[in-house]
Amino acid sequence: MKKILIALVVLVGFAGTAAAQTKVGHVKSQMLWDTLQMSKTAEQEMRDFQGMLAEEIQGLEADLTDLYTQYQDLQAKGGSPTMLSVKQRQIESKEQEYQKRQQSAQFEMQAYRVELEAPIQELIREAVELVAKREKYDYIMDVNSGLYVNPDNDVTDVVMMELLKLEQEALAKAAATNNSGDGTPGAQ
Repeated sequence: MKKILIALVVLVGFAGTAAAQTKVGHVKSQMLWDTLQMSKTAEQEMRDFQGMLAEEIQGLEADLTDLYTQYQDLQAKGGSPTMLSVKQRQIESKEQEYQKRQQSAQFEMQAYRVELEAPIQELIREAVELVAKREKYDYIMDVNSGLYVNPDNDVTDVVMMELLKLEQEALAKAAATNNSGDGTPGAQ
């Protein structure tokens, strides 16, 4: 029993020493995200894409409304059962097309958002990693991931400076790629 107690005291002592040597910082990742021109560009591109999809879906809605109106007109004029049946099948087909397009548009928006955000997330990760290595941090977490964060451990400003440098490099590289005339799109 005495040996277990001694081992426990030694273990707690080592754990306390190890914890004292761990360097932890935090960042306000939303602030980092909002500061980047790349994120503003990505948001505008996303809005443009959503607008394009919305126009397409509205066009399908208009087609469907026209088919409903044609069916009602045909019905009011005493159209033949065959003509009513044909119009009904057209409506059902257009409804299915509309529903499929709505679903695929949702998936396309999600995929495009991921595509637009991936380079930005990578840039933020790279900036955090550079600061962590240079300043010898063991952990850098988002401020929202803890119940309490010591304001003295906020490295947002340091990471932001690194991030802005990385963004300028990425934008310059994208501009050079776009100006080289090779036809490949640059990073946004």
